[in-house]
Amino acid sequence: MSFKTKVLLFTLPFLLIFGFVTQEEQSVTANGIAKSVSQILQGIQEINANISQSSEVSGGIAREIAEVNQASAEMSNNAKSVSGNAVRLKGLSDDFNKLVSTFKV
Repeated sequence: MSFKTKVLLFTLPFLLIFGFVTQEEQSVTANGIAKSVSQILQGIQEINANISQSSEVSGGIAREIAEVNQASAEMSNNAKSVSGNAVRLKGLSDDFNKLVSTFKV
C-alpha cells in the first residue's frame, strides 16, 4: 500500500466529516482502497498456497522418515539374527574341533 493511500485512509474520515472532499475524490479514494484490499487478498491467497505446499512437503518428509525408521528397525532385527547365528556357528565349530581332535592319524 502506497504512502499516499495510507494518508488518504487515515484522513478520509476527517475530511468527509468536515465536507472537504468532493464526490470525485471520494470515488478515487474508494477505488484506491478497493485496489489495495484486492492486492492484500491476492497476497493472502499466495501465502495460503505456499502454506499448503509446505504442508504437503512436510507430510512427504514425515512419511519418508517413518519408512527410514521402519527399515532401520528391520536392519537391527536382522543384525541381531545374524549375531545369534554367528554365536551358534562358533559353538558348532568348537564342538567340531573337539570331535576332530579325538581322532588320531
